[in-house]
Amino acid sequence: MLSTPLKIIGLFICTVFLTNCKKEGCTDETALNYNPKANVNDFSCTYAGEPYIGTYGVTDTLQITMLTEISKIYQKVSIVGTNSDTLYLMDYRNTDDDLIILMEGSGFNVPEQEIWGGQIIYGHGLFRNDSLFYEIIGPGYDNRGRGSK
Repeated sequence: MLSTPLKIIGLFICTVFLTNCKKEGCTDETALNYNPKANVNDFSCTYAGEPYIGTYGVTDTLQITMLTEISKIYQKVSIVGTNSDTLYLMDYRNTDDDLIILMEGSGFNVPEQEIWGGQIIYGHGLFRNDSLFYEIIGPGYDNRGRGSK
């Protein structure tokens, strides 16, 4: 039978070995600070879109060529999202449409998508400091917006 000192030494070695196996860090591969050596998530993950999430007061100008219509509205635009590069521009032009925006640094692309009335649109934009700028276009459709948090 093992003596008490040997049991204590054995327990100490097992504790050290098991403790060293647990490497804490960000375990989400889509995060900016992903740590491939981490095997325990410490909830420290950060994502590309996080600084831009929020509500912006936007002056939005829309020109529809077919209708020779120019409209200017002031609206609140919310940017929401949960993963590294995909965010959503909520309630686009005070409709129920939520546009997908794909982050690329502080800029973003609006991939081709359908909005009210079957209109296909696409575009781009950027965030600078606490401001949002975008241009969304489609056939006979030109929409520009700018505003700040």
